[in-house]
Amino acid sequence: MTGPYECAALGCTSVRRLVNHWFVVYVDSSGIHIYEWDNAPDRAMEDGSHFCGVAHTMAYVSKKLTPETRQDPARESTLELKPPLTREGKESE
Repeated sequence: MTGPYECAALGCTSVRRLVNHWFVVYVDSSGIHIYEWDNAPDRAMEDGSHFCGVAHTMAYVSKKLTPETRQDPARESTLELKPPLTREGKESE
């Protein structure tokens, strides 16, 4: 895969520029590997996901490490809280 690189975060439209601090995330059988852009191996650059910053990188990694919601739909780490609901599912005041 050659440039231009776009951020893989859902809804992000950032395109890689020379001065940006981007990351590459590569997932394989041994785990999740996070590389700074300049230190990413060729395999990660080609097959990995590219992110425009630490926030998008960590959100992606967190989602990858969270178990499937189908396994335990009540598990707190898989719940998506959306305003104006509280943790109990009630409308916020």
